[in-house]
Amino acid sequence: MRIYLVMLLSLFVTPALAGAPIPYVVTQVTETEETGYVGLVWTLGGGFNQTPQISAGFQSVDMESSGDVDDGYDINLRFALNGARLPETYSLRASQLFGDKDGIGNVGIGITNGGNWLATAGIQGDHVRLGVDLTAEGMTTHGELLSLELADTPAALNTCPAGYEEYSDETGCFQVMLEIDLSGGELLR
Repeated sequence: MRIYLVMLLSLFVTPALAGAPIPYVVTQVTETEETGYVGLVWTLGGGFNQTPQISAGFQSVDMESSGDVDDGYDINLRFALNGARLPETYSLRASQLFGDKDGIGNVGIGITNGGNWLATAGIQGDHVRLGVDLTAEGMTTHGELLSLELADTPAALNTCPAGYEEYSDETGCFQVMLEIDLSGGELLR
């Protein structure tokens, strides 16, 4: 008799889920993307007949699942070649990164091979960066084609609060009201 009662009761309690679904608890995730890159740099206003400088660097970006840049840095060595000889002029830059999934800004400092300090700022998109350098000699603007893409946005972590479980169609979290173990007829919750 007890088994029949449990089986009959299970027909009416089958989902064992009560009420409308509640939204997931969304936990923001931050992932670090580290990338080495190379590029070509032209001084804007100098015309396209100029020989570009070569850029090589390393970028580390902490991207949040909300699409914002949490933190990041860029280290860049830029040099000009004089024919087939070794680099004639060069500069080394270190920048702090900020922004979001649509564009990354950078502000930093650097030093040239002549020992002159420079301040640098720019905005970066996929495979392109526009920037400005300020030195004691004046201001220069530059455009850069890069092998560097913007960092990927990680997916947020969706979880259900205690006492709730995810339903199979991923519509949200349902409160578990009653579970019955049909093998032994025991009430679990």
